[in-house]
Amino acid sequence: MKKLLGILSGLLITGGTAMTVVACGLRVDVDENYDISKIKINNIKVGDSEQSVLNKIQEAIRSLYLWAENKVDYRIEGLELLLTKQIITKQGSISVVGIGKFLQGGVIIEISDTGSTTKPIHPSPIDPPATEKISIAGIQIKNIHRLTSLEVVKQKVHKNITARAKGAVLGIDYNIAGHPQHDQEITIQATETSKWIKDEFTIQVQAEPSHNLSDIEIDNVKVGDTKESVLVKIQEAVREYYDQAQIDLDYTVKGLDALVENNHIKAAGSVHIQAQGKNLTGGFILWIRDSGSTTEPIDPANPTQPIKLIDISIMTVTGVDSLTTLAQVREKVAEAMVAHQAGDALLGRDYIIQGTPQDDNQIIVRATHESKIITNAFTINVEQHLAQDISNTEINDIRINDSEESVSAKIKKAIRKYYPQAQNNIDYTVTGLDRLVENHQVVHEGSINIQARGQRLTGGFTLWIRDSGSTTTPIDPNNPNPPVKLFDISTISVTGVDNLTTLKALEAKVATAIENEVPGAVLKTDYMIEGTPQQNQRITVRATKDSKLIKNFFTIQVKNYVKQDISEIEITNIQLQDSKSTVLDKIQKAIRKYYAQAQINLDYTVKGLDQLLQNGLLAHPGSIHVEAEGERLSGGFVLWVRDSGSTTNPIDPNPNPPIRLFDLSQIVINGINKFTPMNEVKQKVQTEIQRKAPDASWSKDYQIQGDPQKDKKIIVSATENSRWLYNSFTILVEQDEKLDISDIQIHNVKVGDAKKSVLNKIQNQIRKFYAEAVLDTDYVINGLSALTESGENIVHQGSINIKAKGTNLTGGFALWIRDSGSTSEPIGSEERPIKLKNLASLQNKITDVNHLTTMDELEVKVEKEIIKIADGAILGDDYTIIGTPQNSQKIIVQATEHSRWLYNSFTIDMKQYQKANISNIYISNVQVGDAKKSVLNKIQNKIREIYSGATLDRDYQIIGLNELVHSGVVVSPGSVNIIAKGDYLTGGFALWIRDSGSTTNPIDPTNPTPPVKLMDISDVYIANVNNETSMDDLKRRVHQAINQKAVGVVEDIDYTIEGTPQTTNQIKVKATSTSKLIQNSFAIEVMQVKFDISNIVFPKIPSSTPMASLIQMVYIYISRLAHGIQLGRDFIVSGEIEPGSILFVDALPGSQLIKGFFTIFVYDDIPDPNPPIDPNPPTNPNDGTLVSLKNDLQKLLNSIPWTNNITYFVQRLHEEMRKNPKFNNIEVYASSGIDPYNRGFGFWKNVPGNKEPHLYLIWGNPVQ
Repeated sequence: MKKLLGILSGLLITGGTAMTVVACGLRVDVDENYDISKIKINNIKVGDSEQSVLNKIQEAIRSLYLWAENKVDYRIEGLELLLTKQIITKQGSISVVGIGKFLQGGVIIEISDTGSTTKPIHPSPIDPPATEKISIAGIQIKNIHRLTSLEVVKQKVHKNITARAKGAVLGIDYNIAGHPQHDQEITIQATETSKWIKDEFTIQVQAEPSHNLSDIEIDNVKVGDTKESVLVKIQEAVREYYDQAQIDLDYTVKGLDALVENNHIKAAGSVHIQAQGKNLTGGFILWIRDSGSTTEPIDPANPTQPIKLIDISIMTVTGVDSLTTLAQVREKVAEAMVAHQAGDALLGRDYIIQGTPQDDNQIIVRATHESKIITNAFTINVEQHLAQDISNTEINDIRINDSEESVSAKIKKAIRKYYPQAQNNIDYTVTGLDRLVENHQVVHEGSINIQARGQRLTGGFTLWIRDSGSTTTPIDPNNPNPPVKLFDISTISVTGVDNLTTLKALEAKVATAIENEVPGAVLKTDYMIEGTPQQNQRITVRATKDSKLIKNFFTIQVKNYVKQDISEIEITNIQLQDSKSTVLDKIQKAIRKYYAQAQINLDYTVKGLDQLLQNGLLAHPGSIHVEAEGERLSGGFVLWVRDSGSTTNPIDPNPNPPIRLFDLSQIVINGINKFTPMNEVKQKVQTEIQRKAPDASWSKDYQIQGDPQKDKKIIVSATENSRWLYNSFTILVEQDEKLDISDIQIHNVKVGDAKKSVLNKIQNQIRKFYAEAVLDTDYVINGLSALTESGENIVHQGSINIKAKGTNLTGGFALWIRDSGSTSEPIGSEERPIKLKNLASLQNKITDVNHLTTMDELEVKVEKEIIKIADGAILGDDYTIIGTPQNSQKIIVQATEHSRWLYNSFTIDMKQYQKANISNIYISNVQVGDAKKSVLNKIQNKIREIYSGATLDRDYQIIGLNELVHSGVVVSPGSVNIIAKGDYLTGGFALWIRDSGSTTNPIDPTNPTPPVKLMDISDVYIANVNNETSMDDLKRRVHQAINQKAVGVVEDIDYTIEGTPQTTNQIKVKATSTSKLIQNSFAIEVMQVKFDISNIVFPKIPSSTPMASLIQMVYIYISRLAHGIQLGRDFIVSGEIEPGSILFVDALPGSQLIKGFFTIFVYDDIPDPNPPIDPNPPTNPNDGTLVSLKNDLQKLLNSIPWTNNITYFVQRLHEEMRKNPKFNNIEVYASSGIDPYNRGFGFWKNVPGNKEPHLYLIWGNPVQ
């Protein structure tokens, strides 16, 4: 005997489906799969109730898996077809198939009047189709009658269904309800779980076999069978309709001999079997093919003759290549059918074409199984196509005035020599024809490009159409020229051609005129020039007959040329210091007003210029002679160049040669004092001047200002228009006192002069004041060696000081020597000579200037470098800056002409500034609690890693920080937008600040997402959630509550939900660490609602059930309602496992999860054939009577005050039970094993053979 105690010491069952229970030395594992195909059920028969069938199936399956549930662990298919008012009224088959994760396999149960048989279901080895299920509703099966066996029905059903759905299996995909011997109708229904088929169909069962041969089906005759075997199969089929049938007596066979050769079927075709006599009617056509046979009724209204199918294996189709379309293949096959007397055969109905020319080397044409015209198959070999090159096509018969249609037709005709089916715009293109056509006629000469397209043709050619006919040339595929409409050059005019125009100049004029209209036209290739300017008054320019650009001709009129006199030319803008090329350009420009192509030395000469030059510059005043040469110009002029500019006058017929004016400053006259007469002065002056310029005369060429008796100086200067002299010199009138040299002027000293020359020039000027002046005696020179670096020539710009000494001279002057010359000025006694610093030494020193650099910044940069070499140099006085960073590609720093510190210049190249992008900046060390100032510094420090001068509000802006700050501290998580502005930065990023730190992500500065202050969800409250609340409802309520704070939140992106109402007492809702909308978390308290287990209908268990299995089964049933239950805390099981006993499963009073109780009935594994009759049989656990008795006993038990004297308590309880008739024959005893406080009691009915308790109760438990 096995006694089951409600509480097993040390046993705890928790949630889960795979578990191990240990009790009473037994171990039960429940995570294996059980195979239903092993069960045997032989006690289901017609007349059983539906519930009885379900119970028997469940009992059989639970012998494998104790907790199996219909529709959860297994499915029953086909039972409803056998039922009438929940009773099986038809014989047939049902299938039981395992589903879920505990059961597998399946069985077919064949139900008959006497019982049932089972056999395993073998799954189809074929995978189901990916398309939707196939309907079996249209299947028709005939000639099923009372004598047809069920096995024949199955065979015919299987044959018809698998013809549509090859992998369909009886039991898995369909069931058969009905029996030909018992039912007038048999139903075949697809199972719900079938992956092959759907719907259902019925078979009508006839009372007697049909005698109409029209319904006969024969599928096992094929080409190759012997004639005798065919006749036997026909007779066997006919005798199913009339078992005495004889050939030629009851039926005839026609057409078989036509298919037979050497007693074997050699050809496919049809055989007609027709009833005759009184025993049979109708007839059928037997279609015999290589693969088998089919039948169809003979239509009496439209009878046909037997046919020998045409064997298409002898057919051939050629001319198919990889470019042939499938449509063209179909046409060729249809033509072949006609050629072999099978013209009525239709694609799809009689034959199929397998393969395409583009994908296959062979195409198979195969007769369909249903064709009544042809049989067999043949192959078409697909040739690999080689594209035909049309580049060398010749067309020479197209002319002007041909119609557009005619041209297109001639092109097509020429191309079809390569590919006969060639079509315009499919196999080739024609471009450019429309440009040559007007009103559908070719009226313009030009070219058309014809180029292959598609795969059949390649290459291309150009078709040239002219008045004389047409020609063709291949197109270069790497450099195809576009189609051309020949330009009519008769509209071109060329002027300015005279008898002096050279042939080369003429060719240039013509080329320019044509090039302006038709770029690319070439002399001799596209046109010819007929005539020359020297020999013809009219010249013809004619297009060549082969030109591919132009047509027609034009003429040029040749004029007689008259020479142009250049004598009156005026040139006033030539100045000293002009370069030689500048002077020549200005002369040429003036002359070209008379003859536009005038060239020096060809049309005119320039004489005397070189003697006025120094270092390539016009340095000396003088005259230049410009005289005409050649046939286009005449005359000439003299160009006078002076300090004030230039003048011209016509040249004399016998002119003086060009001259260089003498520089009067080179003359020195001494010995003039205040007593020297003026006439003597004039004579000395004339003598000195005429030594250098013999033809110079006073008044005309020079003048004298001053008088020895009145002035200290006499100035002799050249007249403005002197043809011999320029400049001036001064005669110092000697006085009795020291002569002051402070005002001496020296202009002809420059860098490069020899030191000796400089000393001479200084001495010459000083001796004009004092003729006997001697260096170091009468004057000293300081600073000269610094400018020569102890060499023989001046190599540096700067100043030297010349100071008087001795008794004859006084004062002094500074001589400033530069590249271009010298200046002088009086000096003080303390002034020092200066060596100018070369600005060119600063080249490439300043490299960081760009278009964003301000002018002030630039000036500072320049000054910083200049003071390193000349600390006294001042902007404006000593150097200037030419250009601005905003408007110049180069900045020039140039020394001023009179700088006392600097000379020369240097350039600053502008650097292209590329804005720095801040989008990818990453900041991780900002968090809630940081001071606002700290945050600003961290942002600025990161940005300055990219641009060191970055400044808030000038170079970037911060949006949204103030919303996160209170009292100078970041108190709220959220995002801040940092967006570049100004000229130095670009891009932007969002800084997400959270309690744990910060992250960044790039943003579009033109369309940024607004900054976000993360909403705090810690104050969200969701009430009324209990363990019956569904997860979907909970998620909806959570989303609704959070969305009211932060619109747009998404689960898993912005928040997560931890726990479910069924598995925990508290559910956590947490903002994700990456949410850009919310922060923090909140909890939802789950109220526990007790589940009433009284509604559990527990299956009967066999008396052989192990204790551990029963405990586990009870746990599984309850845990489906209440997750997390525990044995001993939430429920107990009372009773014992004996045949006929009832066990109670009670919820314990302290359980927070369940309430109520339910019962379990135990049945005997092997029924007693003569069971004892119970005068008071146990009440059905589900009818309520036992529940009522249990409740009455619980009330009575609780009504007795508790005492630890158990014997007294039991005696008192027994006495109270005897007072109530309903407790007659019920006995009680104390049971110490079901309650830890020893307050349990066992009850049982005192009847023969029953001595063990059937009911356990605990004092104090509530009444259900």
